[in-house]
Amino acid sequence: ETLLEEDYYENINDIITITFFKEDKLKRYLSYAKKEANKDPETIVTYVNIGLDNSYYTNIQKVDNQEDLLVLVNKYNQLTKNYTPKNLQNVSYGSGKLRKEAAIAFDQMCAAAKKDNIKIYGGSGYRSYSYQSGLYNSYVARDGKSLADTYSARAGHSEHQTGLAMDILNKNWVFIEETDKEYKWLVDNSHKYGFIFR
Repeated sequence: ETLLEEDYYENINDIITITFFKEDKLKRYLSYAKKEANKDPETIVTYVNIGLDNSYYTNIQKVDNQEDLLVLVNKYNQLTKNYTPKNLQNVSYGSGKLRKEAAIAFDQMCAAAKKDNIKIYGGSGYRSYSYQSGLYNSYVARDGKSLADTYSARAGHSEHQTGLAMDILNKNWVFIEETDKEYKWLVDNSHKYGFIFR
């Protein structure tokens, strides 16, 4: 019935044969495929399965595993207002606090970078719900809500509240850019310490 309702989609067979295809999401796969014609079928199925076909801050899920090191916090998954991670500690390179496991890994990564003549530092780690709320609201006041949503997370939706995220600065204490050698080093090495560099 869904196929008869939908316009022809050339790659339908590629979608329905993907291992993690879910029949009850077929309409969403097809709708998303039309909007995102440049995405391959596997990406379409993946994005729909994790809800990225929805507009930001819709279909929000409350995070129930807030202390898990693999917790997913984003524009669709929200931490509680009063959540503060356990075992926060200062990093040795730069400033900011992270959960103990992340702080240890971050310091090891910075030390390894230093051996490769790359200097990186922590700029901003853990942020409380209220701090993130104030930061986000200041961006909204300056740039408007639509633009602020493209570069800042709303309170409860910031990975910084998990104590597992860190903004990274270069030797001049400036945010790293794609043309910097620090950027390339992090792309090649951050995963070795458990981090996703983005």
